[in-house]
Amino acid sequence: MPDTQAYLILGLAVTFAIMALLIGSMVIRHRNLLKDIELLEQLKDDNN
Repeated sequence: MPDTQAYLILGLAVTFAIMALLIGSMVIRHRNLLKDIELLEQLKDDNN
């Protein structure tokens, strides 16, 4: 039976790296959305 443990570790590393990038992207998008909401509320208050 061939030794494929290195490929397993490499595949898991790539998978976790992609998941970390996706989670990081979601965190950054969430922060940006909160800033956008703040700006919209400020603009709304300025118009009243």
